[in-house]
This record gives sequence, C-alpha cells and structure tokens, in this order.
Amino acid sequence: MELRGAWRRARLWSIRLGVVISMVYAVLGFVAAPLGDFHAHFSLMAPSIVVFTSSMAYAYAVPALSRLGSAAEAAGIPAVALLALYPAALYLGYGFSWLLYSAGALLLATLSAAGVAAMRSSLLKASYLHIALSYAVSAVLVPLALGRLGAGAAGMAAVYGLLLPMVYAVSYQSFSMTCGVKPVLWLLPVSTGLSLAAGALLLTGPAGLSSLLAALSTVLYALGARIYRAGRCARSGSLAHSYFAAGYVGVLASLIPVIYAALAGGDVYTMHMVAIAFIGMHIAVHAPMMVPAAAGIPNARRYSIAPFLVGLSAAAAWKACCLCSSVFLIYWLALVLLVAAALRRARQY
Repeated sequence: MELRGAWRRARLWSIRLGVVISMVYAVLGFVAAPLGDFHAHFSLMAPSIVVFTSSMAYAYAVPALSRLGSAAEAAGIPAVALLALYPAALYLGYGFSWLLYSAGALLLATLSAAGVAAMRSSLLKASYLHIALSYAVSAVLVPLALGRLGAGAAGMAAVYGLLLPMVYAVSYQSFSMTCGVKPVLWLLPVSTGLSLAAGALLLTGPAGLSSLLAALSTVLYALGARIYRAGRCARSGSLAHSYFAAGYVGVLASLIPVIYAALAGGDVYTMHMVAIAFIGMHIAVHAPMMVPAAAGIPNARRYSIAPFLVGLSAAAAWKACCLCSSVFLIYWLALVLLVAAALRRARQY
C-alpha cells in the first residue's frame, strides 16, 4: 500500500512538471516568433503542446492502467519525461532528439492500447484506441518530417499526426458524457484518418492538399461529435456546463479561420489556424477542468468566456500582426490558467 502511494505521488508530480514545462516552452515559443527566431519557434511551439497533451493523456489512461497494477500506472512517467526533453534537444540541435520523441510516443501508444482492453464502453474503447493510433503514427511521422524537412515540418506533422487526432478522441468521449449527446462514432476514424493523411502528405504530397484534408477532418469531427448541440450543456444551469458549452461554440467559430486558410492554399497558414484557433479552443475548454483533477490540485472554478474570445482574437491577428497574435496568446494562456488557479488574490476577470 505504501509503495502504491509513492507511485501515485510520482505520477502526480510528473504530470504537474509536464504541464509547467509545457507552459514554459509555449511562452518561449510565443516570444520567439515576433523576434524572428523561427528556429526557436519551430522547436518549441508545437512540441510544447505535445508535452501538455501527453501529460493529460497519461492522466487520461491512469483509470485503465491502475487495473493492471502500480508498475503499469507508473510507466507513463518516463514517457512524459522523454517528450518533455524533446523540445530542448530539438532546439539545441541534438541528433538524437527524434529518438526522444519516438520513444515517448511509442510508450504512450502502448499504454493507451492497454487501456482499450480495460474499458467496457465502446466509446471509451474507441477513444483509447485512437489515442494509441495517433501516438504510434506520429512516432514515425514526426522523425521522418524532421529528418527530411526540418523542425518546422516536424511541428506540422505533430499537429496533424498527433494533436488533431488527440482532440477528436478525447472530445468525442468528453462532449458525449458532459452534454448527453450520442456521437456518430463511425466518423471518428474517418476524421482521424484524414488528419493522419494530412500529416503524411506534408512529406510527399502536393502543396495545399494536406491543408484541405486537415480542414475537412475538423468539419467531419464537428459533425460526428455533434458539437453543434452544445446548447444542451448550457441548459443544465451549472456554471461549469455553461463554460463547457461556450467553449464548444468557440470551437464551431474556430472552424471559420481553419476553412478559410485551407481554401486560401497556405499550408503554414492553415496549420497555425488549426493550432491557435481549433486546438487552442479545445485546450481552453478542457484544461481548467482536467489539469486540477489530473495533477491533484485545487480548482478555483473561476469560469469566464474571456479565454475563448482572446484565443479567437489571436487567430484573427496572426497573419496581419505576428507580434499582436503572440501578445494575445500569452494573455490567453494566463486567462486559461486563471480559470482554475486557486490563487488567493486572483479575482473574476
């Protein structure tokens, strides 16, 4: 029993450190872009989101892993550590950086796959399975992109090959359970497959096609998860449900810049709209609820629609003013943190 408690504390601290490290990388990545240090931006920005989502993926898998014993439950700690080291190694130009990513991703793929067998619900099984699939594919795709095209392409491969499918897998389950909406489950593998194909086409496909596939995958996900029925959450009267519903209205709004960018034909433009608007909106929805529970810390529940408005403003400003977008993003990160941070002096904003 004492050993199990030690493993639990180690797990909680690994998740806490993963979240903190991801925020440090993100702020450095935000600042690097307007300063013209694109190597730092490419090396730190998308990988910072990978570190954050991987910390949450580990926490997401714990209920299933705990049934397999304390050793299985603790196996995510080295995975988070490897992925947390990846951005720094990539920035410093170490040749083994791809190995850090692949090893961490394959370990999380294995742990997520183990969770499939432990779940009874078909929706939960599908969620775990698609998380495992995205980690397994990205373990190959990201190193290939890094070796052939550099850190920028590796970041795009991580967005399409891991982060988008992760959003789909988690949101299908969370939106369904929170809002009582039955998803169209067969559209989950379709949207995931299109996103993974978009990542693969970055290496060999014609310019613009990966953007179109990624945008199409976001639309099919929205239809499959039925997020257009977010109003059902708001009707419960709970502040948390209202925040959740407002966030998914923001997700629907985020489809506009994603589709526009894809039709405009810009791969880099589309990837930024996907990352800033679409993925950023999902992080703003889920992080204030998931991080405190996953890390074992208090939740202030200081709900506000401000993070959603600021996140969409950052996406709108990106092409016209990179500096403005970066300022908005740093402010967005602070607002997301303030939703849940149990700080004595923090007030409603």
